[in-house]
Order: sequence, then structure tokens, then C-alpha cells
Amino acid sequence: MGRKKGEIPWDYPIVETTAKEGDYIIAPPLEWIENAFKDETTTLIYYGGWMREPGPAESKIETLTGSEVIIPNAMIIPIKSGETVEKGDIILTTWQSGSGMERAIVIGGSPKEPEVLYLDMDYDNPAGIAQEVDKLEPNTFHKLKGGMLEVGGVVAVKDESGSYSRVIATNIAEDRVLTIGFAGKIAVYKKEQCYVLPIRPDVKKGDKVFIPFVGSFQEATVQKVDKKIGRVFTKNDWGNEAAISFGDVTTEFMEPKEGPVEEVKEKKGISEKIDDEKVNKLKKLIKVSKRLKIAKIAEILGMDESKLFDRVIDWADEFEFQIDEDVIEFEGGKKKDFIKKLDEKLAS
Repeated sequence: MGRKKGEIPWDYPIVETTAKEGDYIIAPPLEWIENAFKDETTTLIYYGGWMREPGPAESKIETLTGSEVIIPNAMIIPIKSGETVEKGDIILTTWQSGSGMERAIVIGGSPKEPEVLYLDMDYDNPAGIAQEVDKLEPNTFHKLKGGMLEVGGVVAVKDESGSYSRVIATNIAEDRVLTIGFAGKIAVYKKEQCYVLPIRPDVKKGDKVFIPFVGSFQEATVQKVDKKIGRVFTKNDWGNEAAISFGDVTTEFMEPKEGPVEEVKEKKGISEKIDDEKVNKLKKLIKVSKRLKIAKIAEILGMDESKLFDRVIDWADEFEFQIDEDVIEFEGGKKKDFIKKLDEKLAS
């Protein structure tokens, strides 16, 4: 009996695709998928490509080498054209100076052609590639929302022994999640097994956290956090130090939660949802301060520090402030203009 169109080597539904003709996509080579039908332990790598002819169960794609092949839709990660990003955003893309699927953090560039640091590379790679800035082509990236079960997001999968494995979701359908894990291992899990990790961990020096080590989560202690590059520097009980990527660090394992997430539109600067009394208190403190800890600003405004950080990046960019790890420096920037902006918020 022949295979059905769109069938894959693992127990997973046949699915449609949201990718449109000409869209950038991420998918493993067809030959490797075929090998997996003979041996499910076959490991895969997801590479960039382009959608040429989308179909209801399988689609024709063009690979980076220029070949056109037909592969199951379940193995295709669509990247919607026209997306834009800002500094601090975590995105799904491919290593554009090399190859392979990568998460990355935006550190500069333009909304359509961002400059990024890759997060799924070992920070201490001898070649230094994880610390080198790369520029992405337009329409080759997707912004991750975080806080939900989503394609491209890291999840922890609980096994019968109670330990957790680290995987990335590559497709979500019905009650199942298709994933890629350590060393390119493909596996399918029930949604109820998948625990979401925060995309921006709210942690500080001294906190006990869980981090991935050889595919499984282990306990470690935070040494420092560098939000600009999206890394949490840790040390485990054996003294091993590692710079762990945002999205891979958690203090607990959150119950699965799938989108869609309600979109909240915010103006750059001060959110309309922060009450005037808190904004006025912040304004007075800034007037007499050369610098403030971001955690203190979050406390005054009654906000989660990890959520505030995106706004702080916007402030620094607009008013020429400096950010030094967990401190925003006002000196040398346009502090008067920023205070005026706060006054406008109070007057509105």
C-alpha cells in the first residue's frame, strides 16, 4: 500500500500550509525525509527555501541549491512575507551567512532588514559566529510572540520519569506537536505534554533556573543577564558556565497555552494603560537621577520587567539614552525631551 500525499514518517496528521507562492520557508531536505520512512531515528536539519506551488497536503518548494522538490506540508515552516521587527524582538529565521534554522534577537538595522545575533549557536563557539552580527534579507524572518505554544518556540516536554527535554515546535495540528530536539531528533508529542518557556525570562543574578544541557533541562544559577544580546549567563552545580539564550531559560514550567494571542497595540513611549500617578512619580525621579535600574522603573510603573524592557529600548533609541545591562543612563541623552513626553502623557 502506497503512502498518502502529505504523510510523514511520524504519527502526525496530514495538514495544509499557510505559505503563499514566493514566500520564504524553512524545511528539511526531501532525501532525509525519505530516509526517515526507513529509519525514524534519522535526524534532520531545517534549511531555508521558497514556496513555489502550495498544495493541500504537500507542496513544491525550491531549495537553496535551486532544486525543486515536493515535500509534505507538515515538514514546511512558513515565513509570512512583509513582517517587520524592532530591537529586542526574538525571531525565527535561518543562518543567512551559513545555513540552518535559527532563532535570533534583533539588535539593530531596519524593521525589514534587521541586524541580529543568533541564539541557537553556542555562544562560546571557537569561530565566534554566535557573537557576530548578521543582516537578514527582507521577508526571511518571523517574529515570535512568546507566552504560547507556537511554531519556532522552545517547549519543555515532560517524560514518564518527570524530567524535561528541550525541543522546538515545527508544526502544531489537532492535539499534536511536531518537534525537533537535540541533535536534530524529530518527535511528536501531545499538546498536554508540552510546557511553554518564557521568551524573555524575568530573572536576575542569584536566581535558580532551569537550562538545557545535552537536550534535557538541568538546574543552574544565574550569574548575570545581558538583555541586549538575549543571553543569561549561568553556572550549574558542577561549576560549568554557559551563556543560555532567551527562550531557553525558565524558573518553572508553565502549562501549555496555544494562541491566538490577543494583539495589544501600544504607542512608543508611555502606554495609555499606565495610570497618571505612576507616570508622575517616574517623572519626578528621572528629573533628579543620572541613571535608574530598569527593575526600579518597572516597580514604579507596576509592570513586568521583561515586558518593560522592549519599551526601554524604544526610549533609549528615541532619546539617545544608554543601556548598561540592567541600568538606563540618562546623562548625555535628551532627558528634557523625555520628561516633556511624560508631561504630554499626563496632560492627555
